[in-house]
Amino acid sequence: MQNAAAVVTDHGGRTSHAAIVSWELGVPAVVGARGATQLLKEGTTVTVSCAEGSEGRVYSGVVPFETRQLSWDDQGTLPVALMINLATPDTAFRWWQLPVQGVGLARMEFIINDLIKVHPLALTRFDQVSDPAVREEILALTAGYADLREYFVERLARGVATIAASQYPHPTIVRMSDFKSNEYRKLGVCASATRERFTRV
Repeated sequence: MQNAAAVVTDHGGRTSHAAIVSWELGVPAVVGARGATQLLKEGTTVTVSCAEGSEGRVYSGVVPFETRQLSWDDQGTLPVALMINLATPDTAFRWWQLPVQGVGLARMEFIINDLIKVHPLALTRFDQVSDPAVREEILALTAGYADLREYFVERLARGVATIAASQYPHPTIVRMSDFKSNEYRKLGVCASATRERFTRV
């Protein structure tokens, strides 16, 4: 999604994964556009607009547009206290200037996938990882750590602290992880080896 100019999905709503992550990355997204993936063929040029009210639009071809810079100071005071959802530490400081009162949701699995890149069981039971390529990858990621568990703890703490610091002194709510395997498929060979080795643990 980081490389996409825009995102269009057949299903989903304003709080769907595609909508939230696209917003955080600054990528225009139109979600829940039924049949969109059948209408939009590979190579078709479209313009995706999210600046025309509460519903996004997908136009055929290249539509001319103008860019205007808005200031939050000119928008007045909101009647509610808003919080922001953040997925990764990398994007935390992109949005720190938004007029929000903290982080309403920071998901731990995103921090583990993007910052740590190793399933915790592969770190706590490294001696049971038999695949040489996986062992080499883990050792490369954890270089400088005598205790592989410290790598996990320190990187996770750094990730949560980075997200929290972007909205200090407002609160940050972190959703803990139960380490379901489907949420860690992006961990590559480390994840696949971990699932195979530790599925019964």
